[in-house]
Amino acid sequence: AFIGYDAQGSASLDNGATWRQDGSLVLGQGAATGRLVVEGGSAMTTGGMATLGSGVGARGEAVVSNAHWTVNQNILVGDNGQASLEIRGGGVVEVGQSPARGNGAIGYGADATGSVSVDDAGSRWSLATLAVGFQGLGTLALSNGGMVESRGTSLGSAGTGNGSATVWGEDSLWRTWGLTVGGNGKGRVTLADGGTLDTGGSGVVLAEAHGSEGRLQIG
Repeated sequence: AFIGYDAQGSASLDNGATWRQDGSLVLGQGAATGRLVVEGGSAMTTGGMATLGSGVGARGEAVVSNAHWTVNQNILVGDNGQASLEIRGGGVVEVGQSPARGNGAIGYGADATGSVSVDDAGSRWSLATLAVGFQGLGTLALSNGGMVESRGTSLGSAGTGNGSATVWGEDSLWRTWGLTVGGNGKGRVTLADGGTLDTGGSGVVLAEAHGSEGRLQIG
C-alpha cells in the first residue's frame, strides 16, 4: 500500500478502529508526502515492511497515540527522504511479534533524515536491532516515561551516518542489549534529568572504527 505516491496522501484511524493491511506500506514515495495517524484505542497491523519517506524529496509521517501499530517485518524511518515517527499518549509500535522481532533504521540512506520520538508513560517502541543514522541523519528521543526496547543498537553505522539519541526524564527507559556509539560515522547519546540507559550487561562501544566519533553524555 502507498499513502502519498505522487501527491499528498493521508490515512487516519480513531475510536477503536482496526486496519489489517496486507503486504508492505510506504508513506511518501517520490516527491510526495504520506501521513498516517493511529489513535483513540485503534489498532493497525502492517503485514510486511513499513517505509517512511521512500525516495529523495519524499516525506513520510506517522503518529501513534493511545493506539497500537504492529509492523510484521522491518521499519525504515527515512529511507532516502525525510520521515518522522511519533509515539505518544501510551501508543505502542511493535516491529515483528515477540520473540521474532524485526529490525529498524532511522535515517537509512545517505540522503535520508529521520526522527523517532517516544513520549509519555506507557508509550513504547519494541524491535530487534536498531540503526540510528545508518548512512544518513537519524535522531531518537525518549521523554516523560517513554520506553524503547531493542536488541542491539548502532548510532552512525556507516561513514556518512550521523546518529543521536536522548533519554530525558527519570521514568524514561532505553533498554538495548549492546550499544555502539559511532560505528564508522558519528554517534552521540545523552542521558538527562534521570533518563535511564540499560544495556543488559553487554556494554557500550564508543568510536568503534578509525575516524569515527562516539560520545556519551550523562547529566
